Amino acid sequence: MSDILKKEIKFRGSRRGIKELDLIMSQFIDTQIDTLSDQELTFLRDVLLETDLDLLAYFQNEKPLPNHLDENLFNKIKAGYNF
Repeated sequence: MSDILKKEIKFRGSRRGIKELDLIMSQFIDTQIDTLSDQELTFLRDVLLETDLDLLAYFQNEKPLPNHLDENLFNKIKAGYNF
C-alpha cells in the first residue's frame, strides 16, 4: 500500500494550482517521503487533499490548522520555509 500512496502523494504534491505550493510540497516530498512512516504518509495525503487556498492560508497562519490535519507533520513541511 505504501508504494501506491507514495505515487499518489508525489502526483498530488507536484500538481498544485499555486506555484508556491508546488515548490513547498515537492521539495518536502522529494527529500522526506522515504523517511515517513505509513501513518505520516496518510497524514501527508490528507494535507494534499486540502484546497490550495486553504493550504496557503495555513502556511501563512491566516487560518488555523484544522483538527483533522496532523500538526507535527504540517510543522515538518513548514520548517523549511520562512512564512
